[in-house]
Amino acid sequence: MDDNDIKVSICCITYNQEKYIRDAIESFLSQKTNFKYEIIIRDDASTDNTAKIVKEYEEKYPDIIHGIYEKVNGFKRGVKRAINVTFEIAKGKYIAICEGDDYWTDENKLQIQYDYMEKHPDCSFCFHNAVIYDEEVKKNTVNFIPRYKKQLKYLKKDNIYNVGELALLDQIPTASYFFYNSNNWPNWFFNCIVGDLPLQLIRTNDGYAYYIDKVMSAYRIGTNISMMDKFRRENSDVNKVINRINGYIYIYKNVNEMTDYKYDKDLKIIINDLIVSKLILSPPDSLTEEEKMALSDSKLTRKIKYFLNKHFSVLYQFLRKTKHKLTKRKK
Repeated sequence: MDDNDIKVSICCITYNQEKYIRDAIESFLSQKTNFKYEIIIRDDASTDNTAKIVKEYEEKYPDIIHGIYEKVNGFKRGVKRAINVTFEIAKGKYIAICEGDDYWTDENKLQIQYDYMEKHPDCSFCFHNAVIYDEEVKKNTVNFIPRYKKQLKYLKKDNIYNVGELALLDQIPTASYFFYNSNNWPNWFFNCIVGDLPLQLIRTNDGYAYYIDKVMSAYRIGTNISMMDKFRRENSDVNKVINRINGYIYIYKNVNEMTDYKYDKDLKIIINDLIVSKLILSPPDSLTEEEKMALSDSKLTRKIKYFLNKHFSVLYQFLRKTKHKLTKRKK
């Protein structure tokens, strides 16, 4: 395959996903396009048969699939942005992402996103809806449907978003990401607690983001190996939750600085909400001016939680842990 002919690079990272990786790869290979694409799969030193399965496909489709097989797990080595290893060798004009436990459900997904971005060169990031597949019950549950965190202001069909508006949406399915191939990443990106959130905001800052109101991928939950599953398991550990909150504050503050505070109003909504979340969990202490402002702008229920933690900390944390345990049992 001539490198100059490749229009899209499909970038996939996988680790111990032998149960799911075939679904992902088959969904890549099923794409119907009028252009050439490549598939780059990075196995992060899996201890199961994941790498063996990737190699099997690479040998079968050597002109399309390129495997990267790590000997030592990158996370253990402190490599935080594993997906960037695939970006560095991607030859396509655009990059599409899908992690090894997710998969695409529409054979025209790549063509649809490619056509839009080719016709709209100012669009630098494109995403779409997805179905949530629950691994525990083995069936699709609900659609992702991006929701605005505070209002329904931006909940529109096939809508355009700037950085501030995109930040205010709830989680966007990673397997829907489609964006210009660029290795221009700010240094702070490599220190982020997660990669998908800053990625979408950094690339959107190059132009605008476009949402396609069509389900074209599946987001798998209940695997016990995803980052979200890891976060859920840690929810009973206050210190880990606080560290996570600090990680997200770090992202949004850097995005605010990166965009010269053009979207300060939107980003401050999220930053202040995260600050209050941290205050509700943290040991009682004197407040900074930033914390005072965040608390004053928060809802009454949040202020009550802060009051309970500040004056009845032991009781509040006990009730919080008890609620978490009961929630886990119900699940």
